[in-house]
Amino acid sequence: DLSKESALEALSELSDRQWNAYCVLSDDVRPSVADVLISMWDGRCIDSAETIVSIVSRLGLGRVLRFLSEIDPNQTSPDVYIEIHEAVEELRDSVEDPYSGMQS
Repeated sequence: DLSKESALEALSELSDRQWNAYCVLSDDVRPSVADVLISMWDGRCIDSAETIVSIVSRLGLGRVLRFLSEIDPNQTSPDVYIEIHEAVEELRDSVEDPYSGMQS
């Protein structure tokens, strides 16, 4: 019975721990997390958009990034659209590997 905000906060904390363990999220878990994030999407809330983008980047959730890239700008607030547009541009080529920026 978590609120959406509490659930996103918990997922954010877990994604941070996962990323800091230097271990890519299991293929068994990845689709379920993606489903949850997509179901929690709110195109009018910048806080949840920022949290979802950070989770996507830490867990390598390409399906969620593709979902975000297909969102109609008319279905979001301007600041949310800017956030997702910037995230898509930044992560498009590397989202599946959350550690790509660390490779030399």
